[in-house]
Amino acid sequence: MTDDTGPFPSRPFSTPTDVQPLLDLVIAANGDARRPSQWHVGDVRWQMFRSDTFDPATHIRLWSDDAGLLGFAWRDTGASAFLQLHPRAYEDAALEEAMLTWITAEWSVRGDDGAAHAFKTYALEAV
Repeated sequence: MTDDTGPFPSRPFSTPTDVQPLLDLVIAANGDARRPSQWHVGDVRWQMFRSDTFDPATHIRLWSDDAGLLGFAWRDTGASAFLQLHPRAYEDAALEEAMLTWITAEWSVRGDDGAAHAFKTYALEAV
């Protein structure tokens, strides 16, 4: 389901062709020194296919514009969630807000273990 209600269209991860844009975004983020990247291309593939209980369609949300993938939010099984922006979107606070809103809304859903989770935040900082 696509969400066109905000300034940035978003949709769930849906097909195997969605993998390459994720990898391309991570490569671009790792090549930009303005912000440290949480992800490596191996992390994307490993995290996506490491468990039979992880469903990319319900755990990964993609934000795009006409030029391509702007960012993704990833609600992991258990107690973690991540977001990653493309470097061309680093200064876009509205996009980060949309992504955090999705993560927060998803957090209200009980985790795979059936327990409610506390919402914790972490930030990587460039020095």
